Amino acid sequence: MRINRDLILGEITEKYAGTAYSSAKIALAYDCIFYAEEWFNNPTGYPIIEGQSKRKAGAELKDYVYSRVRVNQYRNSTFGFIPSFIWWWIARAVITWVINRIIEKYL
Repeated sequence: MRINRDLILGEITEKYAGTAYSSAKIALAYDCIFYAEEWFNNPTGYPIIEGQSKRKAGAELKDYVYSRVRVNQYRNSTFGFIPSFIWWWIARAVITWVINRIIEKYL
């Protein structure tokens, strides 16, 4: 399945534009979308979502994305200093929002 990155990234830029660490949030969202596409297109049949509820499919997708994304890479000097406890909270919110949008639009 091909996810429309422009649509979701357009929504996230509207949601987070002008907020603190917006460039880091958008970079994280882009990676989340990439890993979600990877999850949908895995040749080993990963995911078998037919017959599953949206909630279960979303939980599996979220687990997959959390296991792949390296959250600390966005805390480097490119995006400015982001305190660890704040960044984990922000990253969790961004990942959850992106996954919920994908599940809402594509399942």
